[in-house]
Amino acid sequence: AGGILVGDAVISISGDLQIQSGGVVTHSAHLREGLRLDVTGDLRIDHDGSIDVSARGLFGGYNGSAHGGYGETYDADEQIVAGATGSTSFAYRGWGASFGGVGGTGTPGGTTNSVYGVLEDPHQLGSGGGGAYGLPQGTPGGAGGGRTYVKAARLLVDGAIRANGARGYNDGSGYEGGSGSGGSIKLEVGSLTSPAGQGSIEANGAISAERAGAGGGGRIAIAYDTLGMSDTSIRAAGGT
Repeated sequence: AGGILVGDAVISISGDLQIQSGGVVTHSAHLREGLRLDVTGDLRIDHDGSIDVSARGLFGGYNGSAHGGYGETYDADEQIVAGATGSTSFAYRGWGASFGGVGGTGTPGGTTNSVYGVLEDPHQLGSGGGGAYGLPQGTPGGAGGGRTYVKAARLLVDGAIRANGARGYNDGSGYEGGSGSGGSIKLEVGSLTSPAGQGSIEANGAISAERAGAGGGGRIAIAYDTLGMSDTSIRAAGGT
């Protein structure tokens, strides 16, 4: 049966865990520790079931960000700071956020944030897109993808593991927020398979609101003994 489980503390399972069709496991928005699953046996994700922390990362500009129209990102000390923006004064289109890949361009004069993190240890949230200036309340940028860490003896994925960014908003009058970057997925498993060949693992940046910046790709790292899943089903691409 379908249902949503929000796991904001470590979820430890002695034995097997099955996420059935319609079931979703996620974490709360902006939770730096992310979703942490430790399963001693099999973790099975059925078709249409998912671990999905999309849009659960750092906030976009004018969309919960502590820095107004700037999207949130990390500095070198992993403190949350101002990141992608529209411009220093007025912008119709916000810039996309970066993480593993670079965010897309918005109105000239603005900027995206720097890429961050390391390939083998993705553990940060995705960054938020820049908001569009010019309206009293601003036009929101999209949130970044969240963070997932999974440890399991066997991981069987016929559903999805997602940490995608959120698309920036388009208010319909020419103001568009930048889109959020993908988040992070780290898997430590004995084996990774997709028994029915339907599974996917993705930490993609969100597509552009229309002409604003798309989000850069997130980061995925998988440590395994046996891989029985096509690498074409594993993506951390930037939006378009």
